[in-house]
Amino acid sequence: ALLGRENGLTLLEMILTAAIIGAVIYAAVRLGTSITTFVQRTPARQHAQMEMNACMDTIDRVLSNGKSSTLNIATPPTTPTLQYSSATFQSKDGATYTIYWSNSPANSVHLERTYPGGGTSDTVLATHVTTLVFAIAANDPGIVSVTLQMTVPMDSSGSPGSFVTISLPTQTVRMVS
Repeated sequence: ALLGRENGLTLLEMILTAAIIGAVIYAAVRLGTSITTFVQRTPARQHAQMEMNACMDTIDRVLSNGKSSTLNIATPPTTPTLQYSSATFQSKDGATYTIYWSNSPANSVHLERTYPGGGTSDTVLATHVTTLVFAIAANDPGIVSVTLQMTVPMDSSGSPGSFVTISLPTQTVRMVS
């Protein structure tokens, strides 16, 4: 046996052990918090993605039945102003459609239909929409590009990190002649 050496830990070894255990516990708590936040926000993210896809599918379906010769893309008088966020056209069935961004309810996309015999219906396709842009292809007025983006709160905290922005690739729609 070594002289002067006793069994046990020195004070320095105990301090280092406590610091390592503390760092591991801190990392585990931080990771656990991140995972919990992610799991809690996943349903909101999925709902927003489904709403955005359904909105774009409806825009695609309605535009593809519209007559390109009647298409009018405009910037509605809203605050804030979203350039080229309104498209009005007549469909094959004679109805007039307007797809537009509105601030009533806030940041929403509407589909307004005016029936051939009169009367209108207005449907909100999506909320939390921050970008809606219609553009006509320069070489073919029957091709319309649609850009859609949403910024959705994932929880009620209102903190900058509690919002997620979801974008779809710009969709190209061919209207009828």
